[in-house]
Amino acid sequence: RNGSCDSALVGGKIPYWQEITGTGWGQRTADPTPFSGVGYFFPPSVADAELGQTIDLTNYRSAIDSGVLKFRFTGYVLSYVQSPADESNIIIAFSDSTTTLRTYSFGPYNQTAAWLKVDSLLTTPVGTRAVNIRLHSVRKAG
Repeated sequence: RNGSCDSALVGGKIPYWQEITGTGWGQRTADPTPFSGVGYFFPPSVADAELGQTIDLTNYRSAIDSGVLKFRFTGYVLSYVQSPADESNIIIAFSDSTTTLRTYSFGPYNQTAAWLKVDSLLTTPVGTRAVNIRLHSVRKAG
């Protein structure tokens, strides 16, 4: 939920997301302009920061366990123009109730010219009951 960071902050926090490392994740609406929508995820001013969300997939268990369900992940990444450029990584992990079954890792990305589309159709392992999405930022110079 709130995958595009368009929901208004609640008590200074991004709704439905948890700060894993680095406090102060925020919603940015300009400089640069969001690819679409109202805002985008903006990490705090620390060397490493990670934001995460776990989504319950138990309602999809029949399709998952029959081996036919895939999920599409789509997002956009952009680094501030500086040298060296900051890096962003996206980690998506499918799990049963206790064990990670498969992890997809995207990045590191550090392009500064334009928003880059990250788009992938992900195979969901049999037994999956949740997916964890983590947005990881590595600050290099700014």
